[in-house]
Amino acid sequence: MNEKATLGLPLRMIVSIIVGGAALSTILYYIGSSCFYPEELQVNWQPSYIENGKDSVIIVEVKAKGHAIKDARVLIKGLGNAAYGETNESGIVMLHFTPHMPNYENEDYLSIEVKSNGCYKKFYQENAIKVVR
Repeated sequence: MNEKATLGLPLRMIVSIIVGGAALSTILYYIGSSCFYPEELQVNWQPSYIENGKDSVIIVEVKAKGHAIKDARVLIKGLGNAAYGETNESGIVMLHFTPHMPNYENEDYLSIEVKSNGCYKKFYQENAIKVVR
């Protein structure tokens, strides 16, 4: 009888149980997740440019596969300012934004970020809305 194999058996069993448990929990997590392939959000906004220093209304529409997405969280940010809102039943939100560019700039851009509950990818568009002097 091999005494080394008998003495090392309990340690090998413990390591096997730990590694097997970690692998099993990872597999169960992915099986239990209902979101293997998150859908792309279709985001449209207007206007495509606004004037510096003027209070502007930016209308953002959020859809997925042609259907309106309710309660999507929309954030417009840039130039040291931000506007936040959630879409209504029609998938639309109206945000008020007043950009303030530094004196040395003649144009700059705002970014749009959209997140939604459910199986949707986060939408982010840098330089989405142009701000002109």
